[in-house]
Amino acid sequence: MTDSFNTIEGVAGHRIVWVESKRIEACMSHYRDGEYDGIGVNPRLGFSETNIDFLDHYPEVSYVVLADADSLDVGALRSLRILRFLQLSGFTRDIDLTPFSSLNHLRVEWTSRMKLPAGDSLEHLYLSRFRPRSEGLIGLPSLPNLRELEINLSPLKSLAGLERYPKLRGLQLSYLRRLKRIGSVNPLPSLLQLDCLACKNVEDLEQLSVSTLKTLRLNDCGRLRSIAFLSNLPNLQEFRFMNTSVIDGDMTPCLRLRSVAFSNKRNFSHRCHAIKAAIGDDSV
Repeated sequence: MTDSFNTIEGVAGHRIVWVESKRIEACMSHYRDGEYDGIGVNPRLGFSETNIDFLDHYPEVSYVVLADADSLDVGALRSLRILRFLQLSGFTRDIDLTPFSSLNHLRVEWTSRMKLPAGDSLEHLYLSRFRPRSEGLIGLPSLPNLRELEINLSPLKSLAGLERYPKLRGLQLSYLRRLKRIGSVNPLPSLLQLDCLACKNVEDLEQLSVSTLKTLRLNDCGRLRSIAFLSNLPNLQEFRFMNTSVIDGDMTPCLRLRSVAFSNKRNFSHRCHAIKAAIGDDSV
């Protein structure tokens, strides 16, 4: 038996130990003795059990990653009364997450049979394949302290309901190919960063007017008529629009920013390196 253990640096730099079926106690001792934030199970990394009942003996665990978990009985999660972080992938069965009142960070692949937690604790939410029954985000629970929201691979057409999260500071939208309207971000009083990746059909990008926004990324987002709308973002410092076209080609609105990045196009008034040199931007 080797003394080495599978470990990884996860979200936000947190370190986890992958638990192996053949040496669960040894893995958990390594977790307890080392400078680790949590544990994970993955059938590709030595976990062959059909349940995670071993967690009944470790109620202090607060950070859990469950990978390829569709055939896994996750009932033992209920024993983790101080669970703060949960990442659940490859899981399509019923699960009720409402009892986890301490949950701060949740990353899940959404299913219609999933009950999401509500309340004051949740600050970070990642949803993949979110398919709401109602318009936009109205079907999501009330989360008064939500600070970061990521939505990936969803058929959303709008962000209606987003205004219910006034403390939101970061919003990341990726591969939302049916998304047409994002105007619901404009009333948000605390939003600092907006990332859109491969959202090519948004029709109201040029109506953005978030006064607090500091970072805007519109990568692979089709075509913009103009970037003159940057003047409606008075606190904007960074703007990245790789693989996104601008029809009028005028890049001068970038000259008031601290950092820019874009893919050069024939009709653009300036090359990216010229804008960077003009504003003293050394970033890659």
